[in-house]
Amino acid sequence: MAALHDIAQQIANNGDSAWQQASQPSSLGYDFLDPNAPVHYVKGSKGTLVVQVLADNSILGQDTPDYKQAGIATTYLVTDQGPISVIVNWVEKLGPAIASVAIAPALLAILGAFKTFLQSYLTRAYSAIAEGATDSATVSEEAATEAAEDAAIDGEVVADEVALSLTFSPLAIVGIAVAAIAAIIAIILFFLAKTMICLVKIFNYTDQTLNLALCYEYDLVAKEVPQSGSMPPIGIAPAPPGVKPLDSVIYRADYQFQNDSSVNGLGVVIHGDGSGDFPGMTAVIDIPAVGNNSLYVDLKNTEDWDQLYENIDHGQYDQLTMGVSNSGYQLSIATNQLRGESPSPITGETGYFYEYLIVIEKGAS
Repeated sequence: MAALHDIAQQIANNGDSAWQQASQPSSLGYDFLDPNAPVHYVKGSKGTLVVQVLADNSILGQDTPDYKQAGIATTYLVTDQGPISVIVNWVEKLGPAIASVAIAPALLAILGAFKTFLQSYLTRAYSAIAEGATDSATVSEEAATEAAEDAAIDGEVVADEVALSLTFSPLAIVGIAVAAIAAIIAIILFFLAKTMICLVKIFNYTDQTLNLALCYEYDLVAKEVPQSGSMPPIGIAPAPPGVKPLDSVIYRADYQFQNDSSVNGLGVVIHGDGSGDFPGMTAVIDIPAVGNNSLYVDLKNTEDWDQLYENIDHGQYDQLTMGVSNSGYQLSIATNQLRGESPSPITGETGYFYEYLIVIEKGAS
């Protein structure tokens, strides 16, 4: 174990500066590493210590009310003879489903914590041996226990809306003190509580009466909706008797939604039935707890609202605008931002306010 002793000495003497990070593991020339996951490594005169974390995205992407294995953290000790020691550690997850956009920063945080764990463990074990300790099992257990405390994470924000807590459960090992430690890494991922407000304005620039309805709702409270779903077409502006209006009036429908749970997002499908030559219209808004918002519109009499929302919820429509048209009508939607905070258009306070403008108008016939 001369190679590990040399690396432990480097870590004990140099701390964080002994480590390097490779976002492209292929640059190290080791074909046993996953090419798509970053690594931390320490290069010594007799070998290299490499740490890599791999996740099971299908587990991270589902609710786990109990701890469930969600990946592995692997430590390799590599010499000119190849990897001479490989220690695999379980990564277990507890908490709600995590959007794909938050997985990469979470894995970097876990990788950094595991590096800290190894650094603390090897430093403490090496120092104990250097000071004359002879009971290797006791040295290993004490160093691992203290390293677990050093590497723990408590509520670190790893994405805009996700926080991570992480604890290590070191397993007792026997043998020489300066050896790679086996550990179970238990992670808790949770959403940061936040209130989301969705404000929607729909303008009817057509000669058709639109009968609007909320056809699908996800985790929302309707704070403001039109008294009637009927939205008149462009018409003559109201005026007192004897006064001839000089212009037409355009009608607008206002909606305001709020997420029902401060740890979930919200979603809604608004539909207008077809009549005459108007085929009907549908607008979908998805504001997830983590990741970019999505929007979608179509000129169809869609009825499978659940399936439509599920399709949009997959994230391929994370865009600021969208427009569709047919031979007679044009339907457009736009929003102010895809994620994050902004000033309220009503009070000016900063928060998670998302504004949407939907316009239906006559097109070229």
